[in-house]
Amino acid sequence: MSRQPGISFKNENMLLVGKKPLRADVLDFESKRLTPVSAEKLHTILTIGDIAIRDQIEMIYQRISKTNENVARASILAVNLSGDEHSWRDVYDNNYKHSGGISTNRDVLLPEFHAYWDAVQDAGFYPEVGPSYFGMGTWMYLRDDDFQRSGTV
Repeated sequence: MSRQPGISFKNENMLLVGKKPLRADVLDFESKRLTPVSAEKLHTILTIGDIAIRDQIEMIYQRISKTNENVARASILAVNLSGDEHSWRDVYDNNYKHSGGISTNRDVLLPEFHAYWDAVQDAGFYPEVGPSYFGMGTWMYLRDDDFQRSGTV
């Protein structure tokens, strides 16, 4: 398995750069746990870390598919959009009826977050947005396949 310098993973599917998760620099908040990143910097990180990210997704998939042949490929938590200090309301468009699930639609986001969605897509991944499973705000996830196209559940 290949690793690029500075890229690692926490809990298998949270991207770390320099041992810290990333956060969008759109909302104003301080966090010692999260490293602020612009959309352009995120694109660079994902491009440089492409092999490590894809290897990690594959490793998770291989481990889980041994016990469940119908499993979808994993999503990687790429960048925190809201931190603990902000609500999903600070990330999602006011017209979006948030269900607490994952969305694969860019239009659910406020326009200031579109550049992050585009950065993930332009780096060759499929973006998603939703809450983290461990209660750390709203995240931009990335996949290496189009979940809707893959037909897996």
